[in-house]
Amino acid sequence: MKTKIELITTGKIAKQIGVPRNRVQFAVKYLKISPYTNAGRYKLFKSDEVAKIREYLSQVDARRQDAAITLPIATIQPQIIC
Repeated sequence: MKTKIELITTGKIAKQIGVPRNRVQFAVKYLKISPYTNAGRYKLFKSDEVAKIREYLSQVDARRQDAAITLPIATIQPQIIC
């Protein structure tokens, strides 16, 4: 008996993960994940690819958090422009 493969679009992956679709599309391109098949203009991916995309995006977010520079308000000097 054939097993069913659950296919999912980038939009639905984005909704599952809770990020904008363009971030999912970027992750797919960066990770070089090929679509399982196409349906018209939609690229369909296996549902098990979601974990790879989620992991990659969480790593990107962690790097952004590490790179964020926060300055105390007291160190910011106002500039007077005449």
